[in-house]
Amino acid sequence: MATWTTLTADADLMRAGNESFLTQSSNEYSDSELLLLNKTGAKVIMKNDVCQATHIDQEDTTTIDDIVDLDDHDQKTLKIALSYLQLKLFYSNMAFGNEGTVAYSKYKEYSKLYEQMKNTFQFLMVRKMDLQYNTTGNFTVG
Repeated sequence: MATWTTLTADADLMRAGNESFLTQSSNEYSDSELLLLNKTGAKVIMKNDVCQATHIDQEDTTTIDDIVDLDDHDQKTLKIALSYLQLKLFYSNMAFGNEGTVAYSKYKEYSKLYEQMKNTFQFLMVRKMDLQYNTTGNFTVG
């Protein structure tokens, strides 16, 4: 079962197109290092965004875990969103005060991509309710 705690970004997605920034002093980030890049902060922000979009209390870990575990499509959506948010935070440090740089462009790109993914979060609760109905034949929430 997938849970909020076990949710991770997609290292391949994060690395694609970002190789020049993810290699510092000839030390390329490993996949495990890449997955930890701004993970804590990104998950706090994203949990808040998911909870606001779905009207779930942040302390309701059962419902949050249910949403993460809906199906492969929804898990992939959340992984992609987390990847974009982690990259947004990574580039934000380099972009601050440096408009016109590649890092600033990357920051804007990942900000936009994350916002697009965030706009889909509201449908997670609808999908959860739909799956509950289809599984039980009865409409129940929670």
